[in-house]
Amino acid sequence: MNVAILAVSILLNILFGGYVFAQNKKNATNIIFFILSFVISIWLGIFYLSLVPFSSTVNLVLVRLSLLFAVIMTLFFYFLAWVVPQEKFVMKKIHFFFIVFITCLVAGIAFSPLSFQSVAFINGFPTPAPGPGLAVFGLYVIVGAMATLVILGKKITTRKGDQKRQLIAILAGFLLMYILLIGTVFLPVALFQNTMFVPFSPFYALLFLLLTGVAILKYHLFDVRIVATEIMVSVLVVLLLFEGLTSGSIREVLFKLFMATVVGFLGIAVVRSVYREVKQREEVTHLAESLEQANLRLQELDKQ
Repeated sequence: MNVAILAVSILLNILFGGYVFAQNKKNATNIIFFILSFVISIWLGIFYLSLVPFSSTVNLVLVRLSLLFAVIMTLFFYFLAWVVPQEKFVMKKIHFFFIVFITCLVAGIAFSPLSFQSVAFINGFPTPAPGPGLAVFGLYVIVGAMATLVILGKKITTRKGDQKRQLIAILAGFLLMYILLIGTVFLPVALFQNTMFVPFSPFYALLFLLLTGVAILKYHLFDVRIVATEIMVSVLVVLLLFEGLTSGSIREVLFKLFMATVVGFLGIAVVRSVYREVKQREEVTHLAESLEQANLRLQELDKQ
């Protein structure tokens, strides 16, 4: 069941990130959000696998990879905070290259023996032996998170209206994700080897992506209805496929695969129906606004 939760969450992350990107493929905010959703999905998969006992060599590579992608994730959190809600990514070259250089340096340390030197299995649980470079990784993540919070906080104080609400939603998602990950995943795993809440970590990331994605879409509720329908259909299809592939008999496998195919085609029809409804409502709204403006102009002409 944990694997099913992970698979569904990763799929939703990528689908939602791709949907936001598809709304405006030239918008820098949308592009960085999509990259971030992809990086988060990869990190979730690697982090989950790093807690599964394979062998000392495999688990050592996995735990180092999880640190590597955590570094990349921190970088794109910062970039997203920097660019939102702008359409173009504007940053001084010296600033950009300095951040990228530091990130590459820390990423190299994270994937080297300086981060984790070995992995031992204690009561069947893979326990890595930390190296001196782990402090560098921790400092980078803390500074990166603080810088992200500062940038978002400054923007919130200088923006008004919809943009301010967008930034507050992103800040809330960022804080919730970090607090939940640190409080229920990292600390219990590091201090007590307790993995009880690890299966919920994909939902923490999904919470951030949903809040941020809706904010980037500028509260266009009609757009959110479309993506919500796509998400529901995707979840149903993935769950049916997973149940089918883990079934005990060939008859159950074929039945579940057939049901997943039927749900998929019906879902596509529903999504198209919702999309047409959204377009019609947007056209009606636009027409009403145009008529209102025309009436105002006629009233002004009558006064003259």
